[in-house]
Amino acid sequence: TSIYERTGMFGSLSFNNSPFTTTEMQDGLTWVTIIDPTTSASGTANTGYITNNSVTRTQISLPVSGNAGDAFQVQGQGAAGWRITQIAGQRIIFGNQTSTTGASGYIESTLANDVVGIRYLGSNIWEVSFSIGSITIV
Repeated sequence: TSIYERTGMFGSLSFNNSPFTTTEMQDGLTWVTIIDPTTSASGTANTGYITNNSVTRTQISLPVSGNAGDAFQVQGQGAAGWRITQIAGQRIIFGNQTSTTGASGYIESTLANDVVGIRYLGSNIWEVSFSIGSITIV
């Protein structure tokens, strides 16, 4: 079963013994906070993640699929930072750079408060629509 359940764009989100907390904002994204000791999460389209881990980098996988225009955002808060991972066939475009296609490719924060917003273009391609800070592309 899922560790959380969401209802409505501005509805509620409940958790079953989960290290996550959430807030739904008027930007249309559901916001989930990931705190120690959780270090990974499976990404969901139209969701924003606040990573607040102080020791181990939080890894969030791209959603397995999406619809053109779906959004995905990560906001760093803890000192350990974050990494957005990919699965087979996925890649992330960031300006004139592209991550390595597949599971070995990723983007990650360099500083504690780095932020990235990503949109799904289709055909397993996600594109960074905005960023704050210093983002590493592999």
